[in-house]
Amino acid sequence: MVEKAKDVKKNVAKEPIKQVYLGPSFKDVVHQRVYIGELPKALKDLIEKCPMAKHLVVDLKDYVNGLNDLKEKGSVINTAVLKVREFFMKEVKE
Repeated sequence: MVEKAKDVKKNVAKEPIKQVYLGPSFKDVVHQRVYIGELPKALKDLIEKCPMAKHLVVDLKDYVNGLNDLKEKGSVINTAVLKVREFFMKEVKE
């Protein structure tokens, strides 16, 4: 019996998302580490407290472009790194 296309799709397991964090290292979160599947709790907490941090997590396929943007003053990723550093400095002072 021939399987229908939609039945074949059901049997194919989704590949986990691969993302790279391009921000400064902290706690268990390391600069340029690849995360497969779910992001670590510390990183999720950072994104919740400092929403600009979400721009520092890029798909693995966009890694090289993300690194280039990191070096480019005024880019979203470059600005996000500065905001996250400011956030960490405020956290240390408190």
